Amino acid sequence: MRLLISFLLFVVFFTNINASDKLFFLPGDKEAVSARLLKEINISRKSILIVMNEFNYKKIAIDLIRAKKRKNLDITVYLDFNKNNKSSIVNLLRKNKIDVKLIRTRMNASFILFDKDVLMFGSLNLNKNAFKGNYEIIMFSDDSKNINKAQLFLQKTLKN
Repeated sequence: MRLLISFLLFVVFFTNINASDKLFFLPGDKEAVSARLLKEINISRKSILIVMNEFNYKKIAIDLIRAKKRKNLDITVYLDFNKNNKSSIVNLLRKNKIDVKLIRTRMNASFILFDKDVLMFGSLNLNKNAFKGNYEIIMFSDDSKNINKAQLFLQKTLKN
């Protein structure tokens, strides 16, 4: 029994010690956030899941389209209908075979899940203002608890 408890404590401790969270504040960290976002898009192997209130930043849309064409990634974007239903970015993404779903319930959540391994979340929306001067907070996390919570949140949101 002691061996089992010791093993479980080791696993819990080891998991938490290896989880790395990186916190950023914009506008000060805008270059670091842009670089990390591009890095995560480019190293994703299987999937990118985006949940945002607003997405109108063409540069990021182009980065996603290039990654999709290069690796045939499964990219799904969930956006607030009221903010994005007439967006040229939505049309651009769809034209390039990126699945865009407009949610009719008010979507204020903002997160991106890369390969179900890395979660980016915070106040950031994918628009130019967020990267040009807005005060934003963003965290990148590979903590499985955070990732699971984000996935569960999306599942519950889509049921409603």
